[in-house]
Parts: sequence; C-alpha cells; structure tokens
Amino acid sequence: MADRLPLTDDLAALLNHALSLSKFFPNLNKRDLEQALQESALYLYPKGAQIISEGQEGKDLFVIFKGSASVYRDQNGARQAIGKLQAGDLFGEVGLMRDGHRTATVVAEETSSIFRLTYSDIAYHLRKNPQLGEHLQSIANRRSAPPA
Repeated sequence: MADRLPLTDDLAALLNHALSLSKFFPNLNKRDLEQALQESALYLYPKGAQIISEGQEGKDLFVIFKGSASVYRDQNGARQAIGKLQAGDLFGEVGLMRDGHRTATVVAEETSSIFRLTYSDIAYHLRKNPQLGEHLQSIANRRSAPPA
C-alpha cells in the first residue's frame, strides 16, 4: 500500500486547476481540502506500483501531484500502453461517472505523489452540488471519446 502524505496549499492549487474546480471551490486551499475531503488523501506510490487495474471496481478519482504514470489496456489478451500521465493529470473519472469499473490499468513510472479523491467524498459534494456532477461527467466524456 502507498504511504499517506500531508496535504499542502500547492496540492490544493493543482487539484483546483486539474479538475477546473474554481467555480465550485473558489480559492481552494489546504484547510479546505482537510475540511471538505475527510477521507481523501495524498499518497506516495513507489515506481512500478499498480494504482488501478482494468476491470476492477472503483469510483475513486486520482490526480498526479508529482511524478508520472503509464496507462495500459488489455487488447486481445496483451497489455498495450495507451498513454502517459504527468503532474496535473487525472484518472479514474470514467469509472467514477460510468458503471464503477476501471477501463484501464495505471502504473507509477517513478515514485509518485498521487491524490486519491474518494467516492464517498465526491458523492457528498455531488449531492450538494449537481452541477459538479455535470462538470465531472464532461471530463469523463472527453477522456473516453474515440479519437477524431
């Protein structure tokens, strides 16, 4: 399991930018994260750690704070690399907004600090703010759309 790290204002700024949250959480800071996201946390994943697995159940959302990861998908029984993720990139949004199953495997390419936004924290805010759900759905739709 990954080690839990302390939250920072830099992390809050990155989450605000990565998730385009400014209209939902203006001036998001460390204190806001600690109060609004009770179960979510920043974790340190070692190089080679599998963060999520294709087909696994899960609705948590992840944002890379520092480091990088590779995205893989099973294609005809073989694991194929389909993308790279860097600081500021998010993943897990398709499982969150669709059927709760992961559509790809994500592996840390180097020791990486990754914020895990738990579904229970997200669900609480979605109940209070349906527009946030629409916003996250649009992110998931963009990510899962076939290339033009």
